[in-house]
Amino acid sequence: LLERAGGLRRERGDADGAARTLERALRRAPLRPAPLDALTELYGQLERWGEQARALHRRAELARALGEDTPPFLREAAIVEERRLESPA
Repeated sequence: LLERAGGLRRERGDADGAARTLERALRRAPLRPAPLDALTELYGQLERWGEQARALHRRAELARALGEDTPPFLREAAIVEERRLESPA
């Protein structure tokens, strides 16, 4: 439900409210990838690079916990850090 609310806020142009709602969804269900994926994308659109990189690292940790492949998330985090933050991973 919070994921949907975050999406609606985002559609209505309330990106900061969407981020807060998705963060709350993540706190309530930390093992669900969907809110973290949405938050990662939102941070990129908002050019909040540090938060996007942290979200990607967190997504890699979640992928590991769920038995999923981690390199795509780590690769993307490294790209954000190198190109946007100018601090290699």
